[in-house]
Amino acid sequence: MYNKNKMNKETLRMQMLAGIITESQYKATLNEEINFPELEDEFEGYQDAMLGSDEEYLQDIISATDEELENEFTDIINGGYYEVALGIEQGRYDAKEAVQLAKKWAQEKLNNL
Repeated sequence: MYNKNKMNKETLRMQMLAGIITESQYKATLNEEINFPELEDEFEGYQDAMLGSDEEYLQDIISATDEELENEFTDIINGGYYEVALGIEQGRYDAKEAVQLAKKWAQEKLNNL
C-alpha cells in the first residue's frame, strides 16, 4: 500500500521540476507558507510610508475583484504594484496566478497580525 499524501507531493514536485506547474503553484497546493516576495516588498513600502493600517492594505487586496487586481498588477506605470507588475512582466507569474497568490498571501498575513 502506498502513502497517498507522499505520492501527491512527489507528483507535484515532478510537475514543478518539469515546468508543468510553477513553484508558487506547487507551494500553494501543499498549503505551505505563501511566498510572494514582490508583494512583501510592496507591503513594506506601504508600511514605511505610513499610508494606512496594515489591516486596511491587506483587506483591500482580499476585497478587490480578481479583475481589479489583475488590472493593478499588469499596469507597471500606474498600477501601484510595481514589483508585482515587474514579476509578471519578467515571467515569474502570470497575472491570474499573481492575483490568486496575492489573495492567499494577504489572508495569511491578516490572520497572523
